[in-house]
Amino acid sequence: MDNVSVIIPTRNRIKSLSRALKSIYNQTLLPKEIIIIDSSDNKLTINKLPNCPKEISINIIHSKPSVCKQRNIGIDKSSNDYILLCDDDIEFDRDYIVTVKELFKTSKLDIISGLILEKDNKNQWVSSSNVPKTIKLLYAYIFGLPLYCNIVDKPPKGFINRFLIRKYKANHNHITKAGWPVMTQMESPSFTTTIYGIGAAMFKSVSLKNNKYDPAFYHRGIGDNYDLAIRINSKNGILVTTQTKALHHKEPSNRFKKSEAYYYRGLALFYILTKNSIFNWKNKLYFIWSLLGDSFLFLITRRLAYFKANAKLISSIIFRKSLYKSDKM
Repeated sequence: MDNVSVIIPTRNRIKSLSRALKSIYNQTLLPKEIIIIDSSDNKLTINKLPNCPKEISINIIHSKPSVCKQRNIGIDKSSNDYILLCDDDIEFDRDYIVTVKELFKTSKLDIISGLILEKDNKNQWVSSSNVPKTIKLLYAYIFGLPLYCNIVDKPPKGFINRFLIRKYKANHNHITKAGWPVMTQMESPSFTTTIYGIGAAMFKSVSLKNNKYDPAFYHRGIGDNYDLAIRINSKNGILVTTQTKALHHKEPSNRFKKSEAYYYRGLALFYILTKNSIFNWKNKLYFIWSLLGDSFLFLITRRLAYFKANAKLISSIIFRKSLYKSDKM
């Protein structure tokens, strides 16, 4: 029988973890096992967690802090045909596991996810940002910057807008020459994308066991999912179904400031461009070009913390400092 293992790395987030577990316990199709890899300051014990249904085997493994290494421990310990990676601040629809698992019967892809929602600045759960104005759309296109909005149903207005939307639609969901992800087409009932937030994605176990997380990434894991998705399915992509959803609560603990996260995300991308064979020196040049575009944007919008982080990032790349803080791990 094709059973499911759920792998959850966690650190000092007992309330958030409990919410995630309750949503798993409430599934219409229960997983066979849940493996929690804990790196909390005060070790997690089973009696601190919500009561687990007897149909599920739950295992807590203690580890040093490193989200990539924690996930790898769980992957090694898993013993089922499918693995559901679950961040500890995720909350699933009741039909999430059964809906995603059923899609493997008709899909040849190795990674399938439900639609992930996050709260916007109006406190509403959304699956993407609003389509930016034409000038911002043009700026992103020129500098190869990341874009995360749904243009499928956007009526084009004006020559430039029509040109840009036609270009983005032709390229579908893709990676820019600078290496940044672009996801602009989120059709129902499903769509494919090269990169997606795979903290609620299900994998064929064999593909994940053969392509585990790179422990070189900093212990909070910025860039790790991008790297993994490229290595497992760079050509075919990830299937995302809109028929079931997961809420990403973005628990604030254990997170960098946004400007710091920008710096580490940039280092992570340059590291990926350097080590992955699908990229070459041209991609690195385009990446530097994208950073120059960001620098100008941060300067004119007076986001000085981001401007300083960008300058530090460019300096680290040019002077070949450690590509990522955890290179020495």
